[in-house]
Amino acid sequence: DTIFAEGQRRYVESLSSYARQFLGQMDKPDVDFIEGLSPAVSIDQKSTSRNPRSTVGTITEVYDYLRLLFARIGKP
Repeated sequence: DTIFAEGQRRYVESLSSYARQFLGQMDKPDVDFIEGLSPAVSIDQKSTSRNPRSTVGTITEVYDYLRLLFARIGKP
């Protein structure tokens, strides 16, 4: 899927160069222009952990960063 391939490529570009070295080079999809597309993460619909309370945030390890972000921008 072209849209997912471009979203995934944008996500991988946001990672550190250290992390990207383990993923290999990703080809750009054959499109002229895509605007307003956020980075994409794909997760198989299966149980990836033994914890039934796991979420997309915990599985992708983005949960802690979101907690920090909301804690810092929140107003009492």
